[in-house]
Amino acid sequence: MTTSCVSHGGYSPMAPRCFGFVASLLVSSSLFLGQLPANANSEKLSTPLPTTNTSATAQVLTQVVPNFGVVTPFLLRGAQPSRQGFEALKAAGVKTVINLRDGKKDISNEKELVESMGMKSVSIPLSVFKSVKDEDIEKFLKIVNDPKNGPIYMHCRQGQDRCGTMVAIYRLTQQNWGATQAYDEMLKYGFHPFFIGLTNSMYRVASNMGRPETPPSANEIYTDLKSRLKQAIGTI
Repeated sequence: MTTSCVSHGGYSPMAPRCFGFVASLLVSSSLFLGQLPANANSEKLSTPLPTTNTSATAQVLTQVVPNFGVVTPFLLRGAQPSRQGFEALKAAGVKTVINLRDGKKDISNEKELVESMGMKSVSIPLSVFKSVKDEDIEKFLKIVNDPKNGPIYMHCRQGQDRCGTMVAIYRLTQQNWGATQAYDEMLKYGFHPFFIGLTNSMYRVASNMGRPETPPSANEIYTDLKSRLKQAIGTI
């Protein structure tokens, strides 16, 4: 069973209501969900790509796939690719594309395109405003742990929030990372802390594995939210 708040520390049960309205305003602004972190791609290619010409492939993918990163040689991550991006991923050896977006048109259009290129398309629709369901986590882990599916490319819209959360869950369950370490990586790729349902999902997994850690406090999230809102107003 999932919840929208964590009970063991940090969040109040009222937190989603406190942040929801302002967060929804920020979601609609391309200033936040359309802007990638500075040097988002250049710092994340320490893991070899699944091709023979690693350097050339990394350079191409970094140029055509926004917020691109390598989790393992088997699992790549990033934002929504263009047709050119999908072609580059196919050329890099990607066999499966996991789409975390929840728009029906986005899902159907991508499925048609990806399958026409000879790759497998998997949809795991997630919302930035809700916790990740246990069945979606199980589906995700089953796919990424099946060698026949890899290499895999996983994305949401910007490769920041839903994608960041699922990568963090992978780090926790498959690589024995701690929740704080995984959350720090989420932030590095541009995760927005006011999506507390997603944050809660990752910390819930850690707690269920017997490795509970304290999530960001409401004050920390509120401070981040004010900073982003101030930045948005300042650019109008």
